[in-house]
Amino acid sequence: MPLLFSIAGFKNSGKTTLCWKILSLLKEKGLDVAYVKHTHEKVLSPDNTDTGKRSDLCLPRGLWGSDGLIMEFGDKDLDRKKALSLAFKGKDIVIMEGGKNMGCPKIWVGSPTDIPLHVRGVLACYCSRTEEDLLTFTPGEEDEIASYIYKFWQRSEGNRIELYIGNKRIPVKEFVSDFLARGLRGMLSALHGVSSFDSGISLFIKSKKNN
Repeated sequence: MPLLFSIAGFKNSGKTTLCWKILSLLKEKGLDVAYVKHTHEKVLSPDNTDTGKRSDLCLPRGLWGSDGLIMEFGDKDLDRKKALSLAFKGKDIVIMEGGKNMGCPKIWVGSPTDIPLHVRGVLACYCSRTEEDLLTFTPGEEDEIASYIYKFWQRSEGNRIELYIGNKRIPVKEFVSDFLARGLRGMLSALHGVSSFDSGISLFIKSKKNN
């Protein structure tokens, strides 16, 4: 599942411009990226259209024109994980414009003092230098922001666990994956001959043989 990273802020704060600068810089770093804009407005085909009338089937629907393709996923219970898996499978990072109320890491476009109390997950701000105790990037430091997000993605990738029992893959929730990965690296780092985990970790536990 790709990393979802939000560029949040108030209307006309410069979110769109910053998003596209970051997307371009992340592409230069070799990442497969995507963009999504979060809105509180309805985005699916109206009920009185032929496409909208079939929304009850909850099937992916598309509008294919001469200039490109737009996809719709009609599911009112579409959570973040399912949405990312459906629409952005195989991507490394999805930069989302908006989504300040969503539980994902984000950069706030504006002063730290303007961040609403209910907004969670703000890791840094993009504005003029302040005295606030929060990482701040200023206009002209977009490359530093892209590098920051890139390193954040690297850390999140390093905490991904794939669990198999026999040949069956067992789904692992993100917080469990993070907990197991950090614990394994901590214990294994104490072993002689272990200096780096850059190539990943493969762990096999043999089954007990019946006597």
